[in-house]
Amino acid sequence: MIMALDKNWLTSIPFDYELKYYRLMAGIQLMQSSINSYDLFAVLEEIEIHLHELYVIKHNRDIVDERLKVLKGIDIDTMSLSYEYQKNDPTVEELYELCDKGINELEDLYKKLRERWRKAEKNISVTEIPERRFLHKKGFVFLVLEDETILKTFSFDFPGEFSKTTWKEIELKSEANTEYMIRKISSFISTIEGRSEDYRFFRVDVKKKYPLEECIIPIVKHSIFNTIKKYS
Repeated sequence: MIMALDKNWLTSIPFDYELKYYRLMAGIQLMQSSINSYDLFAVLEEIEIHLHELYVIKHNRDIVDERLKVLKGIDIDTMSLSYEYQKNDPTVEELYELCDKGINELEDLYKKLRERWRKAEKNISVTEIPERRFLHKKGFVFLVLEDETILKTFSFDFPGEFSKTTWKEIELKSEANTEYMIRKISSFISTIEGRSEDYRFFRVDVKKKYPLEECIIPIVKHSIFNTIKKYS
């Protein structure tokens, strides 16, 4: 995975506040450009990686501060140890300031990505056909793009228990690209059902042009995951 912003952008040495802030904003700009083009999935993953790293740094500050305290003596009245804290290192303070800036920028970017995602969702309809089937966790997806000339067929097998699985782990395996005709879908379903009743079938209609791997496929996977989870 090629990232717009290096994973260790904040903690790498040497520490140069201006340079690190420049790299942060340059990375944010690149990710925003991808979002504008509906290249959503890679940016979603990158944002989640960076936010996880920054949350760890931010919420472990108490641990870092605790390690900086120095034993001053013993309070005779209370018979307890007395500590004093070293003066804050300016570099450490700047690191935490940049950490907060990074979190704010990335959380704002995540909101913009979600807005783009929801906008695309309105133009990508996922329907279970010929009827909803409960319990089954494997099946096929028929993807009809906006020009309605090509039919893309994918297979999937739900990878495990819902409590231990996310929608990202569903793999859509390409099975065929053929000329779109509705009777081909009906014929395919009839053939599969003649062999086994363990499959589910989903039709996906895309009304506008979006990147297949970075937008359409992730939205389809997310929708199928939630449908199977709800009706299983």
